[in-house]
This record gives sequence, structure tokens and C-alpha cells, in this order.
Amino acid sequence: MLTVLNLAIGIAFIYLLFSLVVSALNEFWLSYLDKRADFLKQGLQQLLQDSNKVTQVLEHGLVDALSRATNGNPAYIGAEPFTAAVLDIVKAANPNTIRNISDFQTSVAALPDSKFKQSLTAILDAADNDLTSFKKGIADWYNRSMDRVSGWYKRYAQKWLLGLALALAVACNVDTIHIIQSLSSDPKLLADTVTQAISTAKAGTAGQVVTPHTEPAGAAQPSPGPAEDTTQNLSQLINNANAAMTKLSNVSVPIGWSQAQMQYLYDPGHFVGALLGWFLTGLAASLGAPFWFDTLQRFVNIRSNGRAPNEKDIGTKKDG
Repeated sequence: MLTVLNLAIGIAFIYLLFSLVVSALNEFWLSYLDKRADFLKQGLQQLLQDSNKVTQVLEHGLVDALSRATNGNPAYIGAEPFTAAVLDIVKAANPNTIRNISDFQTSVAALPDSKFKQSLTAILDAADNDLTSFKKGIADWYNRSMDRVSGWYKRYAQKWLLGLALALAVACNVDTIHIIQSLSSDPKLLADTVTQAISTAKAGTAGQVVTPHTEPAGAAQPSPGPAEDTTQNLSQLINNANAAMTKLSNVSVPIGWSQAQMQYLYDPGHFVGALLGWFLTGLAASLGAPFWFDTLQRFVNIRSNGRAPNEKDIGTKKDG
């Protein structure tokens, strides 16, 4: 029984490290394509229902400052800059006067009939003549919309994550079936892998899994949405990926291509098994590193709660 549990720990550990690498590549690729900015603009278009007003929001000083490219759109807009932009669209600020709730009520009433006017009118009614409540209502309106946009983006990112995971599994020859066979037949390899896995499981949170002294990533989702600032998240993922690749190189499981690996696949049966193994690896990695870190911790906790064998016996038939 313990041998099976050790094997599960070893596989979860490999999946975790591989997931960290794939997640970093996926995040880098989507950042390169500037997809967050695209989804954010689509969300603003759906929210405001007016291309001119979308442009006004994006070109507002507080929003435009968030753009990373000279002529690009921001990939992230907080609720406060959005609220300020909408207020200026409705009633331009004047340094000589202070705008009050009645100014906005008059300006909104003067807007042409549109979804934008309808939404702001409803927010004004709920504000009950209070400017602070009106601002909060606009921010809540924006946040609710961005929650939906984040859902769209995360589903899109998940598809890319699966595709990259499958491609990388083949490119790096991360074959689940072959790895299981190697761990099962080599007690020392299994023992070494389990030892590293247990050490990693004690690192803390999923965001600290291979870089314990950095701040954990905020969410357990595979990728944050357009309403979330992701600059630190990408840096964290890259650091985790670098550390994960170092750990993978320290584990002597059969990953990567060599002459022996190529010859192994010449056998049709082995090749079919490799196809299945690559598919399982890609599918597992698409679940994300937080999932596999939680799974690894559960396995390690189950193992710790049982009768603790001597470390030299890990992975041997005596453990069964």
C-alpha cells in the first residue's frame, strides 16, 4: 500500500513541476499576444455599448497611464480609474468648481437615450443623492462586468494551457506511462523522488511551491483575468518555472530525448503507449500547478499519518 502511495506522490510531484513550466509559458505567450488588453476592450464595449465612450475611457489620463505600449491598450484597469473616467465623460471636471451629485444627475439626464444612460440612471437612483454612493455604484457596475470578462479570458487561457501542455509533453518527452514504469521498477529512483516531493510539499502555499521566499500568487485559477494586475504574477510564474526546471533536472526520471528514448519508441507498442502517456501528461498539466500542489500535500499528509518507515525503505517492496 505504501509503495502505491509513494508512486502517487512521485507522479503528483512530476505533474506539479511540469505544470509550473507550462503555466509560465502560457502566461508569457498570452502576454505577448496582449490578449488581456483585447478581452478588456471587448468587456468595455459590452459594458458601455458605445465605441466612442470606450475610446474616451481608454484615453483618459488615469487609464492611459496603465498602457505598457506606446499605442497599445491597457491590460488592466482598476475600478477607481474607470470610475474617474466615467465621471469625466458624464461631467467634465472643472478646477474652479467642485462637482456634486446634482451636477451628475443633470448631465446624465441630458445624455441621449442609450444603455449607458440607462445604467447610470439606475445607479443614480440607487445612490439616493449621495455622490460617494454614486461612485461606488459605478465601481460595482464595472467589477460585475469584469467578473464576466475574467471568466471569458480564463476559459480562453485554459484552452491555450491544454494545447501548450500537450505540445510540451511531446517536445520534452514527458511520458506519464514510462515515468510510472520507471518509478515502479527502480526503488532508489522512487525513494529519491518521494524525498524531494515531501520537501516541496512542506514549502507552504501553491505560490511558494518552488520559491518559498516569494509572495504566493493570488488566485488558484490557471490564469488571472483582465481585471487583475498580473505583472507580479508573470514574474512569479517565471521564477517558479525556473526553479521547477532545476528540480526536474535533479530528478532522474526518464524525461527528455536521448538515443535510448528514440530506440524505445521504435517499438509500435511503446509508441502507442507514449502517445497515451503524453496525452495524460498534457491533460494533467492543464489542471494547473495549484491543483497538483494540493494533491501532493494530501498524499504526503496521508503518508505522514500512517506508520512512518525508515527512509531507506521508501519505495522498496518491504513498504508494501
